[in-house]
Amino acid sequence: VMATAPEAAQLIALLLKLINAKKTIEIGVFTGYSLLLKIPDDGKANYSYVDLDRDAYEMGFPVIKKANDEHKINFIQSPALSALDELLNDHDNRGSFDFAFIDTDKVSYQKYH
Repeated sequence: VMATAPEAAQLIALLLKLINAKKTIEIGVFTGYSLLLKIPDDGKANYSYVDLDRDAYEMGFPVIKKANDEHKINFIQSPALSALDELLNDHDNRGSFDFAFIDTDKVSYQKYH
């Protein structure tokens, strides 16, 4: 129920391929299903997980490892808004992301943008 719908993930993967995204950020990772569909072979992804509990991500990690993509993922265990603020405090990150996917706390969507 909480995972990204396969159709939505495939659409996002197509969009990322079309724009040749190299650096993406996903807010709300859950088990990591959707991130595997979006990571380009030569890309780098940065992820922020909304919950401080890492269990759901760890549940999906064996699949990420089997896909040989674990070295492309920067898992940030933090509330999303704090993680975004911290990323933006590093001036090298400003304007450096090609794509952002927000799939987390629906009530706070306006704050993320």
